[in-house]
Amino acid sequence: MVSEEDVRRAINSTIELGNCLKKIKGGPFPTDLLSTFGELKVFLELKKQFPKCEVRFKRKARADISINSVNIEVKTSNLKKEEYGEGYGFALHVKKCKEHPEAFVEHSRRGKIKGDFCYFSYLICVAVNEQYLENPIFYIFSRDELISVKDKIRNKSKRFWFSPYRILVPIKPNPEQKGIIYNDFDLKLASDDNEYKNRWDKIKCTKAV
Repeated sequence: MVSEEDVRRAINSTIELGNCLKKIKGGPFPTDLLSTFGELKVFLELKKQFPKCEVRFKRKARADISINSVNIEVKTSNLKKEEYGEGYGFALHVKKCKEHPEAFVEHSRRGKIKGDFCYFSYLICVAVNEQYLENPIFYIFSRDELISVKDKIRNKSKRFWFSPYRILVPIKPNPEQKGIIYNDFDLKLASDDNEYKNRWDKIKCTKAV
Protein backbone atom coordinates (compact mmCIF):
# COMPACT_ATOMS: atom_id res chain seq x y z
CA MET A 1 0.00 0.00 0.00
CA VAL A 2 1.28 3.45 -0.93
CA SER A 3 1.70 5.73 2.08
CA GLU A 4 0.75 9.39 1.92
CA GLU A 5 4.11 10.29 3.42
CA ASP A 6 5.90 8.57 0.52
CA VAL A 7 3.77 10.51 -1.94
CA ARG A 8 4.57 13.80 -0.21
CA ARG A 9 8.28 12.99 -0.38
CA ALA A 10 7.90 12.15 -4.06
CA ILE A 11 6.19 15.52 -4.66
CA ASN A 12 9.04 17.39 -2.94
CA SER A 13 11.64 15.41 -4.91
CA THR A 14 9.80 16.08 -8.18
CA ILE A 15 9.69 19.81 -7.48
CA GLU A 16 13.38 19.86 -6.52
CA LEU A 17 14.44 17.95 -9.64
CA GLY A 18 12.23 20.04 -11.91
CA ASN A 19 13.58 23.31 -10.58
CA CYS A 20 17.14 22.00 -10.85
CA LEU A 21 16.61 21.02 -14.51
CA LYS A 22 15.11 24.45 -15.22
CA LYS A 23 18.30 26.07 -13.97
CA ILE A 24 20.48 23.74 -16.04
CA LYS A 25 18.51 23.64 -19.28
CA GLY A 26 16.35 26.73 -19.07
CA GLY A 27 12.73 26.80 -20.13
CA PRO A 28 9.64 25.78 -18.15
CA PHE A 29 9.20 23.00 -15.63
CA PRO A 30 9.85 19.70 -17.55
CA THR A 31 6.62 18.28 -19.00
CA ASP A 32 7.16 14.68 -17.89
CA LEU A 33 7.86 15.74 -14.30
CA LEU A 34 4.86 18.06 -14.36
CA SER A 35 2.63 15.13 -15.36
CA THR A 36 4.00 13.05 -12.49
CA PHE A 37 3.52 15.97 -10.11
CA GLY A 38 -0.13 16.27 -11.17
CA GLU A 39 -0.85 12.59 -10.57
CA LEU A 40 0.79 12.71 -7.15
CA LYS A 41 -1.24 15.77 -6.14
CA VAL A 42 -4.48 14.15 -7.31
CA PHE A 43 -3.64 11.00 -5.34
CA LEU A 44 -3.20 12.98 -2.11
CA GLU A 45 -6.34 15.01 -2.70
CA LEU A 46 -8.41 11.86 -3.32
CA LYS A 47 -7.07 10.35 -0.10
CA LYS A 48 -8.08 13.52 1.72
CA GLN A 49 -11.53 13.79 0.16
CA PHE A 50 -12.37 10.07 0.40
CA PRO A 51 -10.55 8.66 3.46
CA LYS A 52 -12.66 5.49 3.51
CA CYS A 53 -12.02 4.61 -0.15
CA GLU A 54 -9.08 2.73 -1.61
CA VAL A 55 -6.97 4.97 -3.86
CA ARG A 56 -4.35 3.32 -6.05
CA PHE A 57 -1.98 4.20 -8.84
CA LYS A 58 -2.68 2.01 -11.85
CA ARG A 59 0.30 0.15 -13.27
CA LYS A 60 0.22 -0.75 -16.96
CA ALA A 61 -3.40 0.36 -17.05
CA ARG A 62 -5.47 2.53 -19.31
CA ALA A 63 -6.19 5.19 -16.68
CA ASP A 64 -3.82 6.76 -14.13
CA ILE A 65 -5.54 6.26 -10.77
CA SER A 66 -8.41 4.19 -9.39
CA ILE A 67 -10.60 4.84 -6.39
CA ASN A 68 -12.55 1.75 -5.35
CA SER A 69 -12.09 0.39 -8.91
CA VAL A 70 -13.43 3.61 -10.49
CA ASN A 71 -10.91 4.78 -13.10
CA ILE A 72 -9.65 8.35 -13.10
CA GLU A 73 -7.56 9.93 -15.85
CA VAL A 74 -5.25 12.80 -14.86
CA LYS A 75 -4.01 15.53 -17.19
CA THR A 76 -1.68 18.33 -16.12
CA SER A 77 -0.87 21.64 -17.79
CA ASN A 78 1.45 24.49 -16.97
CA LEU A 79 0.29 28.07 -17.43
CA LYS A 80 1.57 29.10 -20.86
CA LYS A 81 1.09 31.41 -23.82
CA GLU A 82 -0.37 29.93 -26.99
CA GLU A 83 -2.23 31.10 -30.07
CA TYR A 84 -5.47 31.43 -28.06
CA GLY A 85 -3.78 33.64 -25.45
CA GLU A 86 -2.54 32.71 -21.98
CA GLY A 87 -3.95 29.76 -20.07
CA TYR A 88 -3.96 25.97 -19.80
CA GLY A 89 -4.30 23.23 -22.41
CA PHE A 90 -5.05 19.59 -21.57
CA ALA A 91 -4.57 17.00 -24.32
CA LEU A 92 -7.18 14.24 -24.19
CA HIS A 93 -7.00 10.98 -26.12
CA VAL A 94 -9.42 8.18 -26.92
CA LYS A 95 -8.53 4.53 -26.36
CA LYS A 96 -9.86 1.35 -27.92
CA CYS A 97 -12.89 -0.06 -26.14
CA LYS A 98 -13.92 -3.73 -26.07
CA GLU A 99 -17.56 -2.80 -25.57
CA HIS A 100 -17.54 -0.35 -28.49
CA PRO A 101 -14.97 -1.75 -30.96
CA GLU A 102 -16.28 0.38 -33.83
CA ALA A 103 -16.12 3.70 -31.94
CA PHE A 104 -13.79 6.27 -33.49
CA VAL A 105 -13.07 9.98 -33.81
CA GLU A 106 -12.03 11.69 -37.03
CA HIS A 107 -8.78 13.63 -36.74
CA SER A 108 -7.83 16.32 -39.25
CA ARG A 109 -4.29 14.96 -39.73
CA ARG A 110 -4.34 11.41 -38.38
CA GLY A 111 -7.60 10.34 -39.96
CA LYS A 112 -9.84 7.87 -38.18
CA ILE A 113 -8.70 7.06 -34.60
CA LYS A 114 -10.44 4.12 -32.98
CA GLY A 115 -11.55 4.50 -29.36
CA ASP A 116 -13.70 6.47 -26.95
CA PHE A 117 -13.69 7.73 -23.35
CA CYS A 118 -14.71 4.43 -21.73
CA TYR A 119 -11.26 3.96 -20.19
CA PHE A 120 -12.10 6.45 -17.43
CA SER A 121 -15.11 7.48 -15.37
CA TYR A 122 -13.71 10.87 -14.39
CA LEU A 123 -11.11 13.22 -15.81
CA ILE A 124 -9.17 15.51 -13.47
CA CYS A 125 -7.27 18.36 -15.11
CA VAL A 126 -4.54 19.84 -12.93
CA ALA A 127 -3.81 23.49 -13.74
CA VAL A 128 -0.35 24.47 -12.49
CA ASN A 129 1.17 27.92 -12.16
CA GLU A 130 4.91 27.47 -11.57
CA GLN A 131 4.94 30.39 -9.13
CA TYR A 132 2.45 28.52 -6.94
CA LEU A 133 3.32 24.87 -7.59
CA GLU A 134 1.93 23.59 -4.32
CA ASN A 135 -1.54 25.02 -4.98
CA PRO A 136 -2.82 23.81 -8.34
CA ILE A 137 -6.43 24.15 -9.48
CA PHE A 138 -8.36 20.96 -10.21
CA TYR A 139 -11.02 20.82 -12.94
CA ILE A 140 -13.15 17.70 -12.55
CA PHE A 141 -15.31 16.20 -15.29
CA SER A 142 -17.43 13.08 -15.43
CA ARG A 143 -17.24 11.06 -18.63
CA ASP A 144 -20.85 11.97 -19.46
CA GLU A 145 -20.05 15.67 -19.12
CA LEU A 146 -17.20 15.36 -21.60
CA ILE A 147 -19.29 13.37 -24.05
CA SER A 148 -21.93 16.12 -23.94
CA VAL A 149 -19.35 18.76 -25.00
CA LYS A 150 -17.07 16.64 -27.20
CA ASP A 151 -17.74 18.85 -30.23
CA LYS A 152 -16.55 21.84 -28.18
CA ILE A 153 -13.30 20.25 -27.05
CA ARG A 154 -12.05 19.12 -30.46
CA ASN A 155 -8.37 19.97 -30.79
CA LYS A 156 -7.79 23.00 -33.03
CA SER A 157 -4.20 23.72 -32.03
CA LYS A 158 -1.63 23.95 -34.82
CA ARG A 159 1.25 23.43 -32.39
CA PHE A 160 -0.16 20.71 -30.12
CA TRP A 161 -2.14 18.92 -32.83
CA PHE A 162 -1.63 15.22 -32.05
CA SER A 163 -4.50 14.53 -29.63
CA PRO A 164 -8.07 14.49 -31.03
CA TYR A 165 -9.40 16.48 -28.07
CA ARG A 166 -7.97 19.35 -26.06
CA ILE A 167 -9.55 21.13 -23.12
CA LEU A 168 -8.64 24.81 -22.98
CA VAL A 169 -8.86 27.20 -20.05
CA PRO A 170 -8.01 30.62 -21.54
CA ILE A 171 -7.21 32.80 -18.52
CA LYS A 172 -6.21 35.74 -20.74
CA PRO A 173 -7.78 34.95 -24.12
CA ASN A 174 -6.80 36.51 -27.42
CA PRO A 175 -10.11 37.95 -28.69
CA GLU A 176 -9.03 37.45 -32.31
CA GLN A 177 -9.04 33.67 -31.78
CA LYS A 178 -12.56 33.31 -30.37
CA GLY A 179 -14.49 30.85 -32.49
CA ILE A 180 -11.26 29.72 -34.19
CA ILE A 181 -9.17 28.23 -31.39
CA TYR A 182 -11.46 28.63 -28.37
CA ASN A 183 -15.21 28.90 -27.79
CA ASP A 184 -17.77 29.82 -25.14
CA PHE A 185 -17.26 26.53 -23.27
CA ASP A 186 -13.56 27.30 -22.85
CA LEU A 187 -14.39 30.76 -21.50
CA LYS A 188 -16.88 29.17 -19.12
CA LEU A 189 -14.10 27.00 -17.69
CA ALA A 190 -11.88 30.03 -17.20
CA SER A 191 -14.54 31.87 -15.20
CA ASP A 192 -16.18 28.87 -13.51
CA ASP A 193 -16.09 28.44 -9.74
CA ASN A 194 -18.94 26.00 -9.28
CA GLU A 195 -19.48 23.53 -12.09
CA TYR A 196 -16.03 22.02 -12.66
CA LYS A 197 -13.43 23.69 -10.45
CA ASN A 198 -12.52 21.60 -7.38
CA ARG A 199 -15.77 19.62 -7.65
CA TRP A 200 -14.60 16.52 -5.78
CA ASP A 201 -18.19 15.81 -4.78
CA LYS A 202 -18.88 14.62 -8.33
CA ILE A 203 -16.76 11.53 -7.80
CA LYS A 204 -18.60 8.45 -6.60
CA CYS A 205 -16.37 5.86 -4.95
CA THR A 206 -18.49 2.86 -5.85
CA LYS A 207 -18.51 1.82 -9.46
CA ALA A 208 -21.95 1.83 -11.08
CA VAL A 209 -23.22 -1.65 -12.04
